[in-house]
Amino acid sequence: MMEIFWTMLASQDRKRIREYIAEQNLMAAIELDERIGYSASSLAGQPYKGRNGRVEGTRELVIHPHFVHV
Repeated sequence: MMEIFWTMLASQDRKRIREYIAEQNLMAAIELDERIGYSASSLAGQPYKGRNGRVEGTRELVIHPHFVHV
């Protein structure tokens, strides 16, 4: 099984997204953060889930119309 890790930049982005959304809707922020975590962890068992990335050598997983895992 593949190991999933978060880069420092990705972790910071996730935190900023959560904080930004929480300013307007705390529950929506929590739900989106859980969705981000779940979808990322699902890649461990299904590494080819999603689509070929726009950046060569990457894959993208759309978790919300405004957010994409790369």
